[in-house]
Amino acid sequence: MSEAILDWLNGTVRLSRQVVTFERDFSNGFLFGELLHKHGLLGEFTEAFVDDSDFKAAWANFAHLKYAFRGPAANLGIQ
Repeated sequence: MSEAILDWLNGTVRLSRQVVTFERDFSNGFLFGELLHKHGLLGEFTEAFVDDSDFKAAWANFAHLKYAFRGPAANLGIQ
C-alpha cells in the first residue's frame, strides 16, 4: 500500500521533491500543503509554507493546514 502511495506522489502528483519516507518527508507539513494546493484545496501556498525542519516552520505550516481542512478540504466527505 505505501509503495503505491509513494509511486502516486512521485509519479503522478510530482511534488517539488521526491518522497522517500512518507513520515519523514511530510513531517513538517510542507508537502501536505503542496499536495492540497495542487488539487485546488488550498489557495495560498508559496507565500505561506516553508520547507524547513525546524519547529517554528512546522508549526506555521500546520497552522495553515488547519484552515484548509476547515475550508475546501472539509468538503471531501471523509469521516
